[in-house]
Amino acid sequence: MSRVPAGAPASPIRMAAGGLVVGERTVPLLSGEVQFWRTDPAAWPRILDAVVEVGVPVVSSYLSWRRHEPEEGSYRWGEDDPALDVRRFVELCAERDLLVQLKPGPWICAEEIGGGYPDWLMARTEDLALGAGGRPCLGYNTPFEHPVPSMHAAGYLASARRWLGAVWAQVGDLAYPDGPVIAVQLDNEPSMAFQDALYFADYHPAAIEKFRSWLEARYEGDVAAWRRAWGPAAGVGFGVAEPPRPAVSDGRGLELVGVVAAPTPVSAAADRDWLAFIEDSLVEHLAVLRDMHADLGMGQLLSTVNLIPNVVHEGPLSHRRVRERLGSGVAVGVDHYYDPPMSWSLVSCLARTAAAARAAGEPVVWAPEMMAGIWRSPGEVVDYPDPTPEEEAAWWGAAMALGYQGFNFYMLVDRENWQFAPISAVGDLGRFSVPLRRLVEVVAACPELLEARPEAGVTVAVHRPDLLDAHTTVGTMRQPVVPWADPARRVAYDAWDALVTGLVRHSIGYELWDTSDPAPSAGTVVLVAEPSSVPEEALERLVSGGCSVVRVPGGIGVGSLPEVRPSVRVLEHDPAFEVLAAVHATPDGGRLLHLVQWGGSGLPAEGRLEISGDRSAGVWREVLSGAALRPRPDGGWVLPSFVGHLVCRWEGPERV
Repeated sequence: MSRVPAGAPASPIRMAAGGLVVGERTVPLLSGEVQFWRTDPAAWPRILDAVVEVGVPVVSSYLSWRRHEPEEGSYRWGEDDPALDVRRFVELCAERDLLVQLKPGPWICAEEIGGGYPDWLMARTEDLALGAGGRPCLGYNTPFEHPVPSMHAAGYLASARRWLGAVWAQVGDLAYPDGPVIAVQLDNEPSMAFQDALYFADYHPAAIEKFRSWLEARYEGDVAAWRRAWGPAAGVGFGVAEPPRPAVSDGRGLELVGVVAAPTPVSAAADRDWLAFIEDSLVEHLAVLRDMHADLGMGQLLSTVNLIPNVVHEGPLSHRRVRERLGSGVAVGVDHYYDPPMSWSLVSCLARTAAAARAAGEPVVWAPEMMAGIWRSPGEVVDYPDPTPEEEAAWWGAAMALGYQGFNFYMLVDRENWQFAPISAVGDLGRFSVPLRRLVEVVAACPELLEARPEAGVTVAVHRPDLLDAHTTVGTMRQPVVPWADPARRVAYDAWDALVTGLVRHSIGYELWDTSDPAPSAGTVVLVAEPSSVPEEALERLVSGGCSVVRVPGGIGVGSLPEVRPSVRVLEHDPAFEVLAAVHATPDGGRLLHLVQWGGSGLPAEGRLEISGDRSAGVWREVLSGAALRPRPDGGWVLPSFVGHLVCRWEGPERV
């Protein structure tokens, strides 16, 4: 339960249209990751001066539990290592009027040994999450693999609470309204350190007991209904129910080797229930951490949650579920990265996560981690090129074109395991600061950008059982292949993914409609990817609500669908480059045009655009340079020769 008293006023810190509201102050939601403990304390003043110079108003930083509490009960706050003096760092931010988000985990990832978990915590085997074979599972990626505490283990939760209490004992008096700390992140990328794949975790005894209670509640105590759903995988009663396990070992020496008991027969319903339990467990852990902070006197701070864009969209943790459980006092967003060069699949991921955020009711579509620079670990061999400033401008621009209204640039300042951030580890502005400063200038010149929404030509049905079925076959970013699952379970998801990616490639904006929701407004065109397991009852609900249902078989080009009328069409462009275009509507009835271009080399040839609703006298004018798009004598507009991101505002006496 929330610790906010009944009838308490709305939090003075919240996300709202236009940015981050802090008391009477509203700032653009542009923040940057500055991991103070990985830089020279002597350079902190210069680093923070550079943050001010590029125009970023909020600083964000993890705290590494393992560095601050290397021995249980013994804390280090800079007495023997000045780099751990979080209080001095926050005070330096306050001197520069920089707001601060702290991210104390407990798990932080951050390319940190143990993901920030102390060695002594991971040595307590009784508190560790277990795989289906009964052995401790390993989270994250090499070279940072480590055991994962079970979020159901009482010992872990008690240690986490003491850690958070120690943090606020150090800097709690610097929290709003007396200081610059305005937000706290709840854990990091909730996924049990990327171990939320089917059968990998968590089979800790406490987790299994929770699952049995959860299962009984899910089926409202109806054992017969449970048995009908699970088939042979069900047991004699909820009190002895076993979570699903693989029928065979994966043969690769992972957690599953060593299963000696007869495995539970696998069924799709059992696997979906197990993934739904994993989702609820992750959400409840976030709620527990939120309440810990509140009990420690930090209930006035904005809580933030950063989700991972898993291999399967929202599998198994959905944006809406987090929002529903934690309520309005939390800001939820999705982290986004890419391996150069930019791909349409990752650009499509930006679109679908933005649409999911809007569907979940987020007041601001926000990326808690938006790639700036690139992760480079010691000894890592990569087969992709370095990012370029022009490509990063296009990456950020694509996110804004697809509906993102705020970013935390990760990283804003270079450190170990990172390269090409806008600011160096000693506070110098590098070449990647150029697109960042330009983006800040665009927001300043066009503040309505942060309140505008993409014009959606269609709505796409999303059926959550299809997503969960696909997640049983693909797993997570850590373990992308789960060979014991039936590959037929992902056919429906693949069709859905191809549909939404095709829409993005044709610059067709869309919203998402969950099949469990009431029908959207009458007149909405709803696309249903086929094959799909969307129930006929859901489709009948759409028709009775006055919506048009368009079934889209796999392989059909979405650009040729007569029901789809995009706001902007890219009719011609240089084939060596990729182009994304989007029109946004502003609250006052205005329109903004986003143009994004990347790939190739040098400058592309000019192309041709067709934009709906601009037939009256008027012009599209670029918000920074003031240059107007040139009309073409054969109709439409000239797509300019540029690389990166342009924003244009419609200026005309009429709007259609």
